[in-house]
Amino acid sequence: MSEADFHPRYRSDGDIVLLSLDGVKFRVHSAILVISSDFFRQMFELPQPSSTAGTPVQMDEESTLLAILLDLVYPRGSLPIINDIDVVRRVANVAEKFEMSRALNTLSAIVRIEQTNKEINEDTYPPLDTYAVACQHRWMEVMEDASRRTLAYSVKELVDIFLRRPVEEKKLDLKAEDMLRLIDMHERRKKQIIDGVSPYLLQKHGHTISTCSCIEDDFLAYNTDDHALSDQLDMLTTVLQGEVGLELMDSTDAMNLKDNSFWDSESLKRVWKHKCVKCGRPLINKDKYIGAVRQTIDEAIDTVIFSVDRSDTGDRSDTDE
Repeated sequence: MSEADFHPRYRSDGDIVLLSLDGVKFRVHSAILVISSDFFRQMFELPQPSSTAGTPVQMDEESTLLAILLDLVYPRGSLPIINDIDVVRRVANVAEKFEMSRALNTLSAIVRIEQTNKEINEDTYPPLDTYAVACQHRWMEVMEDASRRTLAYSVKELVDIFLRRPVEEKKLDLKAEDMLRLIDMHERRKKQIIDGVSPYLLQKHGHTISTCSCIEDDFLAYNTDDHALSDQLDMLTTVLQGEVGLELMDSTDAMNLKDNSFWDSESLKRVWKHKCVKCGRPLINKDKYIGAVRQTIDEAIDTVIFSVDRSDTGDRSDTDE
């Protein structure tokens, strides 16, 4: 066998040879394959005809995928770099085929590292694609990370991708139940934030949002004869929740709600100018209110962990061989 036919990282040592679909040979150790793959363990336990000794094992996979798969199980001291979630998907499917649970766990760790990279390429690791791969192999931590990244998209955008991509590119292998779980997380987060910007709830949860002492006296009591204060607050709540609801239609991450420029809009100026009918002071202090809203956003749910039972997922990330 010519050494030129071998993959550069897998040419010098090993007792068997794998032959990729595109004709590249890999000299590897059967012992490593046995401890890494139930498939290969069972294959090597079968009696082998003497006539096949030294014959390469024909594989159905291309050399690029085989190289990454072997890199995942060979003890080299560093993880392979995979800069494309579609490559991850294809390698994971091969690892699943050969029952290589340790390789799948390592792939999960690689994707988690990529997702924590602040300079992550959204084109090569799109959040919905990443979420789909994680759901397919039940990588719970990756599902959570990816679902958080989808908050930058509207539900409509996510649904459009979900419905269109399987037809156009056949890459997005995402079950309807997992898509519905993601949409449910978006909708519950949206409702939690819209409800949470209510002056009533903010005051109830201990936030001081006004310099007007009348709010502290009558905020929840509704004990004024003409309910003038509560009527004012009802009106302001409707305005605030309406504007926030419109903003969350574009994305559910609510990052714009943390920016003062959102609250400086013309439609909200009347809220900050509105004065208490009882004492004449501004009813809602803008700076205190924005600070309370920011805390509400930080506390809002932002991953699918809140609707996924780990015991039902078959997650491999915390298991070992």
